[in-house]
Amino acid sequence: EQYPNAHAHVLGALIGTGDKDLVDHVTHKVSPSKIMIAGIHNPLIYESDYLAHHRIATVGPDDVKNGANEVMEWIAREHIEYL
Repeated sequence: EQYPNAHAHVLGALIGTGDKDLVDHVTHKVSPSKIMIAGIHNPLIYESDYLAHHRIATVGPDDVKNGANEVMEWIAREHIEYL
């Protein structure tokens, strides 16, 4: 399937749900719980569905502009050591 945002292919491959040709090159898959998309605005319906289905955390651009408290809380909650 074609997506207007090329990063969708990379994200899908990293969690193992993308194009088989890309997924085959991923040796260490990333858990969706360790992914946050910060600054997302107006995702398309299929993007929102995908993010919800895989429980990928998101915060809007206003949160990022206003200190990114949700981002920092998520980093602490998920014990993220490296970004």
